[in-house]
Amino acid sequence: MEAEKAKMMDSISLGMLAIACPYELGIPSWTLSEMLNRKVNPIPADILLGTSSIDDIYIPNVISEYSSKIGYTFSWGVLSECIEVCDIDDSDQLVAQFEFSPTDLLKLFPNASMVEDLLLYLYRFHPIRSDFFYPDESYGNWYALSFSAEGEENCVMLRHWLATSFIPCILPDLLDEAIRIIREYMEKNWLQNESEGINIFNEQYRNQLCVEPAELSFFKE
Repeated sequence: MEAEKAKMMDSISLGMLAIACPYELGIPSWTLSEMLNRKVNPIPADILLGTSSIDDIYIPNVISEYSSKIGYTFSWGVLSECIEVCDIDDSDQLVAQFEFSPTDLLKLFPNASMVEDLLLYLYRFHPIRSDFFYPDESYGNWYALSFSAEGEENCVMLRHWLATSFIPCILPDLLDEAIRIIREYMEKNWLQNESEGINIFNEQYRNQLCVEPAELSFFKE
């Protein structure tokens, strides 16, 4: 029953994405409950809500992060959408920005930067990746992947590709592979690093979670 509901939700959201009909996303409940209550890297309520700061270090809060977000809700998380006209090379250009927030993946491994590196890496080796659209680092702090385009024609093409190819055909492979890699990483490193006082969720170097291409289930030489 739950699988059918998830499939229906994804189908509806894909249809709304295809016809450019986003809606207000609001503040996801998990960003509040998970960030406050999780055992690893919890964020104090006043920091999370933006009423305080830590030693003048800027930490985006959920209100500023999500209050104006529009997009689409899927079984795997949310896709935000931002379409605006920008001055590029002294001319007005339509710019589209789509950001992915995979809820279960970010709950499993609460370091969006490391997850982002992993997803960017996995996309490079996917057999049906696009040579025209390449993912960017996301702007949102609880987002892990983004795509953007400039110019009306390219924006339309990006939307169509996301709705018909990336989300239904590529993203499931990336998320499944990322979850598998992260679980193996956590199982391998948890006890050793915990005994040495090392937090495995702290980024030591770029692409820390990435494995050899030959270890990827979808990699083809």
